[in-house]
Amino acid sequence: MVLDYGTHVIISVDAGATLVQVDLSSSYVSDNLSEGSSVKAQTGLNFFDKLKFDISSQNTQQSSSLQAYQSNIQYSLIQSHGGGIPFYPGITLQKWQESTRNNLVAIDRSGFPLHYFINTNTFPDLPQPTVGKVAIAVSQAVERYFKVN
Repeated sequence: MVLDYGTHVIISVDAGATLVQVDLSSSYVSDNLSEGSSVKAQTGLNFFDKLKFDISSQNTQQSSSLQAYQSNIQYSLIQSHGGGIPFYPGITLQKWQESTRNNLVAIDRSGFPLHYFINTNTFPDLPQPTVGKVAIAVSQAVERYFKVN
């Protein structure tokens, strides 16, 4: 059933384009786990540095932290979702942004679980106990689907 009808009724979709950077460096992150916000900040600064954003840092500690973060990256990848041109090394951010105008993708969505719509208002001809059992069965099927997948 879930494969045929899905798990949710989507009520809105946000269209746009995204750039996602993935940096792999397990030792740096695990060594600095207690400083999670610092690691996130260095990740963001590294992303902007790769996109050639001029974010000048007055703070030498922040600069040395960024250098430490960058020296621990074992693998890094920037992926684009949306846009007419894939984001590749050497492309400017402006050129990629211009390609997104008519090449949008779904970047977020919201909705309600399917079993929310199984009630006596949507199935007025069925007895309430039957509707309740069907709603529970659908909810359990969705839970099993998420556990398996």
